[in-house]
Amino acid sequence: MAEQPKLTYEAFLILAEQQGLAMDEAHLQELFGEVESMFQRIAMLRSVDYRPDAPLASPEAVSVG
Repeated sequence: MAEQPKLTYEAFLILAEQQGLAMDEAHLQELFGEVESMFQRIAMLRSVDYRPDAPLASPEAVSVG
């Protein structure tokens, strides 16, 4: 799967305006950081080797503590 291009702050501002977000600069900068983090988490999830036919982890394989 091709890597997604990095979201620039300028592109984020355009998207925010298109969605009707009317916030001050400090709030937009904070939201931008959260959106960047969300995209990183999505990228990690996309990299998981998922096979629908693979068995679920057994309780013994799950580490607690």
